[in-house]
Amino acid sequence: MEGTEPTASAFAPAIAHHAALDARMAKAARAIRLLSLVSWPASEQQTFLADFARGQARLPAHQYRSMISPTNAASSTRSPPPPIPRIRSACT
Repeated sequence: MEGTEPTASAFAPAIAHHAALDARMAKAARAIRLLSLVSWPASEQQTFLADFARGQARLPAHQYRSMISPTNAASSTRSPPPPIPRIRSACT
């Protein structure tokens, strides 16, 4: 029929499918701890925010810890990625 909106039950299979995908994504993402690896210590955050509030923001010279352990770095036998090919512009 024209002009009628689909009922909620018409969307139920799609909603259930996407809810399941969302649950899988949340489960997979639990082990990812990116923010803890790149976050500044609280003292550096406070200094940055105080300087920012005064209009004198400067990034701290923070030394991040390596994500590659010395044992993994020494045993790495991966070759470098291939060069990126040049793509000629259609306009030239």
